[in-house]
Amino acid sequence: TCALRSLDWANVDFGMDLQKCIDMFEKPMGLLAIFEEESLFPKATDQTFCEKLHTNLLGKWANFAKANPRPDPDAHFAVIHYAATVSYNLTGWLEKNKDPLNDTIVEMIKNGSNSLMIQ
Repeated sequence: TCALRSLDWANVDFGMDLQKCIDMFEKPMGLLAIFEEESLFPKATDQTFCEKLHTNLLGKWANFAKANPRPDPDAHFAVIHYAATVSYNLTGWLEKNKDPLNDTIVEMIKNGSNSLMIQ
């Protein structure tokens, strides 16, 4: 530890409580809940996901903002983090989150001995 090695150090207070940003992600109807809901909805698109985020978060959470076209002109939204405002491009997030079963695993289940799984 620092004390054992006689290192001088001081705790740095960045002056930001990150709890509101964490809540924006984790609370019901927060970013992750909306992401999960849209991932389960078969007709959801990147556009509907983006619209739902803006409808439910913009103006309601201080850490959620419209994307700045610089540095990414294709970004869809921004999160105000402790260090900076970071823009995010959500293209493909829904598809990546669906995590379909591997075809090999599906075949193994179909050809297995568990009648419930075969159905």
